[in-house]
Amino acid sequence: MAVEMATATQYDVRIGHPKAGQYTVLTIQEDLDRFSALCRELGIASDGTTAMEAAINVQLAVKEALEVAREHGISAGKPVDDSAIFDFLQNHRGPEPMTGFILTI
Repeated sequence: MAVEMATATQYDVRIGHPKAGQYTVLTIQEDLDRFSALCRELGIASDGTTAMEAAINVQLAVKEALEVAREHGISAGKPVDDSAIFDFLQNHRGPEPMTGFILTI
């Protein structure tokens, strides 16, 4: 039985809970030369011309947000809910699947 890819596509955003100092990053390709990365736990996003550049840029943004938050005694951000993650993933336009990984700061 053949299944069309459009009907077989499913996003699973249950990545688990990282340890303290670890953050979940999702990376998608938005068009031919633009990638976006999102830190789910803090709601911080960035972009780049490659998936790696986007991931590095979001890591730098998370580090900066954590430093500023510590200096001011505030939260660095707030978690993104599943519906917003799904919206983010729906912007994926590249031929490869989206990527997800844990960064440690």
